[in-house]
Amino acid sequence: MTTAAASGHPRTLLAQLLRDRRWSIDDFRRRYEVASRAVPDGRHLAVSDRQAKRWITGAVAGKPYPAACLVLERLFGYPVEDLLRPPPIPEVSHVPNRDIASTGPYAHTPLVPAAVTKSRTAGPEIPATLDTEAEDAFRFLVRTENTPAPEILALLWNQVERLANAYGDHLTLLVSDLIIARKAIFRLLDGPTDPADARDLYLLGGLVCAMLVHASRDLGNTERVLMYERAALVCAERAGHPGLHVIIGTEQAATAYWMNEYADSIRHTERAQRHADHVRGSIAVLPSVQQARAYAAIGDVEQARGALATSRRMRDQVCPDDLDAIGGIMRLSLPEQLGIIAGTAAWLPEAAAAEQAALDAISAYGDAAYADRSHNSQAIAHADLALARIRRHDLDGAQQALEAILSIPAQHRVLPIRMRAHRIISVIDADPACRRSPQARDITATIQTYVSEGALLALPD
Repeated sequence: MTTAAASGHPRTLLAQLLRDRRWSIDDFRRRYEVASRAVPDGRHLAVSDRQAKRWITGAVAGKPYPAACLVLERLFGYPVEDLLRPPPIPEVSHVPNRDIASTGPYAHTPLVPAAVTKSRTAGPEIPATLDTEAEDAFRFLVRTENTPAPEILALLWNQVERLANAYGDHLTLLVSDLIIARKAIFRLLDGPTDPADARDLYLLGGLVCAMLVHASRDLGNTERVLMYERAALVCAERAGHPGLHVIIGTEQAATAYWMNEYADSIRHTERAQRHADHVRGSIAVLPSVQQARAYAAIGDVEQARGALATSRRMRDQVCPDDLDAIGGIMRLSLPEQLGIIAGTAAWLPEAAAAEQAALDAISAYGDAAYADRSHNSQAIAHADLALARIRRHDLDGAQQALEAILSIPAQHRVLPIRMRAHRIISVIDADPACRRSPQARDITATIQTYVSEGALLALPD
């Protein structure tokens, strides 16, 4: 039997403990699932082979989800922060299985420390020079032909996690990093690759291409969108990962929606939903909530409300998975779901309900962890609030809502923000009472200038 971390110095305390106990990765996964049955909420959690290896090698940028932390701490008797760090020197000696309720460092403390409940992006600020040095090191390693596969895979996973969690800080500003990661992944796939590593590489490649679809759409480059969609779909097929299929399908649906191709958006969400039926994580909720928005846009109120009801039921059934562990754009946070619900309500007849939905989304974004808060989506929620208030002839309130959008610099006025702002003009033009108002005409002129100044940035090759 091959034990986990069987050769070389273990990179984490977790790897050291598995070696001391002579557990294989399969042993660890089985015992993890058994230990999960004792967590307070009674869920049976499982860990994939890939996720287990990432924990063992320390190839993670943050802590696992609280439920996973609880299981790991129950199983090994150490805080999860210690388990994912390098082992102390001298190396930890054999640590027998034990019930941590009676012994070990957690004998008289809660199983989940307060730190576990903090944002997974919390931590000391990294100096810009140090961050630049780390990126330079990554660029060097991906150009090095003799880099060992485990080392480069760990780097790539860290890079993908970093980029996914940069969602809240404008992913479009990191397109060059995405392209470097894509080139590194595809270069490795061009060479001789172990089948298990190939699956991971195809998954990584699909995730990076999905983020490039998102960034290309924001920048208004439809040719690049189509190219990266095709590459991502190939990766998803070869990775055999239903969650990746959901991510790609929902990116396609979003692109169609923002290009006013609502029937195509519905078609993409239907295909994504078929894959979502095999996914337990939060991303499985996204097809139905996107479908609601597209149905609302074509005026099918009944279908839109039915899809919203489905999305709420699915949210109640979410069990965090490997994509949730990556976080950021790879998970559907509650604020993001509320933002799409607000976008749906903006098309529905009840203006007062639309205003409340937009306020709920704005409040949720304001309270969210940084990686769960898309600045673009937050701006769109303010546009939806302005739309609802114009429909209620509250032009003062609409101008107040627009302040958050008008302050966005031109280089950050991505396509969805400009499209949503432009719809305000359409709503004003369709309302005779608004059209006659000097204040409404001022709003229209301001938005026209705002939209025209939104620069479309070129994507690097």
